[in-house]
Amino acid sequence: MSVPKLANAPNTGEEQLTTSEGKDEHEVEMSLTSALSLICTTYHDIRRSLELQRRTAALQADKIELKASKDTEVLAANNRQQLDEIQQFLDSNMDVDLMDIRRNQDLILSQLEDHQNELDEKTCEAEVRRLIQSNHDDLVSHLQLALRSVKNDEANFKACIDRIESFASDLKNTKAERAELEELCVCML
Repeated sequence: MSVPKLANAPNTGEEQLTTSEGKDEHEVEMSLTSALSLICTTYHDIRRSLELQRRTAALQADKIELKASKDTEVLAANNRQQLDEIQQFLDSNMDVDLMDIRRNQDLILSQLEDHQNELDEKTCEAEVRRLIQSNHDDLVSHLQLALRSVKNDEANFKACIDRIESFASDLKNTKAERAELEELCVCML
């Protein structure tokens, strides 16, 4: 690399910048003004280049911040798929009148509440006790009637048995008399 040196210009009286790279190489001379102008121009070029690179770096940094990681992209794709499925479901149900369904649901709910209130009124504790007592009284009266009926049937049954026994004994007597008559008839013959 060459090291600039100041030297006096022979004709103009201006100082010149001399660059030497070694003892054997030739020296390049230039005026200080032109060297400063060259340095200034180079400085402005480098400054513009650095400013451009700074802006590009800032723009790229903003773009990098806006880019999501690969995992986020996968999650976003899954979310997009689920949203599409939900949208398809909503589109398929567009024919359904949701307000009509809501009104029917409210009507059914009010009917259910009415039935619940009626059921609560019908099954109060006092009413249940009254119904149990009434059914108990009916059951007792039916059992008493059945017992009386059985007693009457038993008396009738005993009377029937007595009649059958008397009829059987009459038949025995009649048979005995017939047997005696037949013996007499046989003897007489």
